[in-house]
Amino acid sequence: MEIQCTGMRRHTNTPQKGGWTMSSESLIDVLINGETHSVSAQATVSVLVREMGFDPADAKGMAVAVNDTVAPKGTWDNHAIRSGDRIEVIAAQQGG
Repeated sequence: MEIQCTGMRRHTNTPQKGGWTMSSESLIDVLINGETHSVSAQATVSVLVREMGFDPADAKGMAVAVNDTVAPKGTWDNHAIRSGDRIEVIAAQQGG
């Protein structure tokens, strides 16, 4: 399954359509589902989930792991993302 990260900037040499509309605030690099992205230094798991197009308040069938440790949904609002974090986001889908 591919998850679109509309709110994060991938590291490329060409401009990306639909990237973050963020200011020059401090950015950090993280791996999200195996791809390098620049995100706000103040980002939390909830912010990343929201920027990926999901509603953190209604995250049924969704799991997030940070550095190989599952982040319980109740901690997403306060779980700060740090430079170099490896984040895996998994969302279940119906169908076959």
